[in-house]
Amino acid sequence: MKKILLTLLLLTACSTSIAQEKAREVFLTTIEYPPYVDSNQIDNGYVAHIVKRSFAEENIDVTILFRPWARGLKGTINGTFTGVFPTFKTKERLKDLLYSDIIDYNILTYIARSEDQGKIERLNGDIKSLRLGLVNGYANTAAIDNNDNLTKDFALDDVNNINKLCRNRVDLIVIDLYVFKSLYKKGRFKDCPKIKPILQPLAYKPFYLTFNKNDEHAKEYREKFNRGLEKVKKQMDRIKKNYQLD
Repeated sequence: MKKILLTLLLLTACSTSIAQEKAREVFLTTIEYPPYVDSNQIDNGYVAHIVKRSFAEENIDVTILFRPWARGLKGTINGTFTGVFPTFKTKERLKDLLYSDIIDYNILTYIARSEDQGKIERLNGDIKSLRLGLVNGYANTAAIDNNDNLTKDFALDDVNNINKLCRNRVDLIVIDLYVFKSLYKKGRFKDCPKIKPILQPLAYKPFYLTFNKNDEHAKEYREKFNRGLEKVKKQMDRIKKNYQLD
């Protein structure tokens, strides 16, 4: 009888251990942000691939849901989603979100119609007289986001923002350089006048995966993601090459 009880106890302990090791699933939200995140690419683009691989290293499954940025960010803060990426760091967001280690960097730049380039460059950076196109919910630079003297027009996403520039509804937009090149290369703006990057890059900004601070598992998820990310970063050059980003 004692042997039977001991066997049952051992089986129970093993089952508990296996259950604890079983992969959890996290629900992350993101946006169409090619070439970083792209629902038409393998694994939804290279940043989404890195996020999945990093969690896979820690035996955690990932479901990625595409939402407009502002909605996905709000959904993460209120607990609808486990996390959101790629996220820039701001003081406001630090109140509600836990940030992972840096995943990668992007290059924020101005884009304008070629015909307006000379006029804008002669302003020497003083763009108060221009209509500036931004994406709702994006963090740009403090000089832009905290400046109430600028005339800002907010778009749903980067494609909508570029379309506004094409249709002369704004004079200038802020966008990541590689996002612009990727979208423009796809030929989605055939009827658009020629548009191009102008002035110097605004910023080289790191981006992260962020978690709902009030989720009881948030610190655990961040720790495991960071641990997996450290391993995946050793293969970053190869991953970028596979996605033609080297």
